[in-house]
Amino acid sequence: MSWKNLCLFSLLCIVILFLGPSHVYSKEVFVNQSFDFGTIKKVIVLPFVNLTEDRSAGDVIRYLVVSELQELVETVFVGDVDRVLKRMNVSDVRELAAEQIKEICKELKADAVITGVVYKYGEARSGNISYPEVVITINMVEPEGGSIVWSVTERKSGGSFLAKHFGLGIRTLNELAIEAVRDAIKTLKNI
Repeated sequence: MSWKNLCLFSLLCIVILFLGPSHVYSKEVFVNQSFDFGTIKKVIVLPFVNLTEDRSAGDVIRYLVVSELQELVETVFVGDVDRVLKRMNVSDVRELAAEQIKEICKELKADAVITGVVYKYGEARSGNISYPEVVITINMVEPEGGSIVWSVTERKSGGSFLAKHFGLGIRTLNELAIEAVRDAIKTLKNI
């Protein structure tokens, strides 16, 4: 290979490396292999814990999860879930005990509970460029023992090399949120 071809090849590799995917993608998945997921026909999606400054982030992700799950299982209406939580005086789902989860599942005739946390939902900055970022965790809890049988953490960033350095190709926050939830639920479909 000539010096000129080697330089061109090296330059091409560098360009591909920096212009590669349009977003950062990473995932952490836990699956309890001894749990029979075939028994799950109906689930409850609890309100998501929102650790962001955007007051609607938890609701946005919760509704996206309900929508995506409907391809796999029946989901209890969000209003019915909220009604039961209100009747039980549950103001923070993080404080639910295993017995309460069991009671909620029994009352709403569900086989599992979906919980979650929204860690990031908004704009991040790199220099003068803003780009969207979404970080969520979704869990499935079985009501009998109150243990987590499936968990996934999804991280999505609209900040590619082009976006961060030139402001090009930035995806919207909504696009990233939908993609994060879809990719998370795909891990459940593949069990």
